[in-house]
Amino acid sequence: MAYLTLEEVSGAFVYLLIGAIVVLFWPYRGSHRAKVSRLIAAPPEKIWDVYHPGADNEDHDRFHTTTLSCRQVGSAPEMWELAVASANGPVKTLYEVLGKERPTASAMRVVEMGGRAFPYGQDHRETFRLEERPDGTLVSLEFFGTTSTLLMQLLRHHLYRGYLSRLQRFCESGQLPRQASSRRSLWTGLGLSALAVASFAALFGWIGGLFVAAALLMHEFGHWAAMRMTGQPAPRIFLIPFIGGIAVANRPHRTLLHDAFCSLMGPGLSLFPAAGLLIFSTVLGIRDLDEYLMAAATFFDTGDISFAPLRLQIAVLTLAAATITGALNLLQLVPMLPLDGGQVLRAVVQSFSPIWAHRVLLLLSGLGIVAFAYVGFTLLAVFLLLGLSQAWRLRSVVPEARPMGLLGAAAITSGYGVTVVVHFVVVAVGMFSFSGEGF
Repeated sequence: MAYLTLEEVSGAFVYLLIGAIVVLFWPYRGSHRAKVSRLIAAPPEKIWDVYHPGADNEDHDRFHTTTLSCRQVGSAPEMWELAVASANGPVKTLYEVLGKERPTASAMRVVEMGGRAFPYGQDHRETFRLEERPDGTLVSLEFFGTTSTLLMQLLRHHLYRGYLSRLQRFCESGQLPRQASSRRSLWTGLGLSALAVASFAALFGWIGGLFVAAALLMHEFGHWAAMRMTGQPAPRIFLIPFIGGIAVANRPHRTLLHDAFCSLMGPGLSLFPAAGLLIFSTVLGIRDLDEYLMAAATFFDTGDISFAPLRLQIAVLTLAAATITGALNLLQLVPMLPLDGGQVLRAVVQSFSPIWAHRVLLLLSGLGIVAFAYVGFTLLAVFLLLGLSQAWRLRSVVPEARPMGLLGAAAITSGYGVTVVVHFVVVAVGMFSFSGEGF
């Protein structure tokens, strides 16, 4: 079997990642319009109540599952404040009602979102229209406002179509299609994970690919376990082809201590299997140290270990698993976004000074991109561009999660240091052993 070389995959992936970054962040300033319509077999009053917030409006609250709070804060003009869950924490939105004529039409504009005034421009408006038909109600949702990136404009139609699709299901059946969505999510995750394992096998061979997949699953399981410990309902794990894995929470963290703990627990839980595999390998190979080191060096150079006794074959494969686990987690502990080490640093520094979190992470991300590009790790340098954009956005993000105190920061910092040391020792021992020299 002819495996793809790391250089071939890296070159192709760099171009793909650059293309993705262009789509994500290419400036696309200007006022743009997006309009979608759908015929819903429900009366206008029912659809109106689901869309609009109001006191004791159960239909609106049940449909908008990501809304954490909703309250009217003004009457002349009518103003509402919403707190909505997002991946980066709760986002508060203040919007003004420009007109309302129940149950035919309404218009509103976002006055403030996440601390930013008029994010879509002062001329922004979202118009909601209902037109009763013999076979139902024609619902139209129109956006007019300023977009900052090409991605925002490309996604606007998609987001509105998805919203009206969910609105139709809810108004016609009275229930959100959670089970079907969960099944789709399950099959999507399984399919994506299978492709990821195949991509790792193409890079490193089946043995190496399975080791990488197992190390990633253990890492993401650490995040998953921490999310469950901090009260997250049903977090999910995905493996992503050629990239790695991700554990997805369903709601923002309540505290920055929880945020840092969940980020640290990926490499934190993995230190136990990494250290355990290294100890097990050493116990198996220490009696025939010279032969063990020769088998390890030959396996590292050629991938062949069939010549060694079974005990040493197991020892060398266990050493490889330990080294891969340590290396993957040590990389994740680099204090740059979007890596776990960067997320831990962000949560700790944000607890005491959000503006310094922006400055420190922006500086580290920039230095990391330059350093990795200089030494030839182009793929990682391009990947860190995503972290650079995340660090840049921190300047306008006021964390809603409760900050951690000095004791919590000390505990997280100590745990981070121990985790770095253990994984570094595992990688160092593994690399020296595979070099055939040992210590």
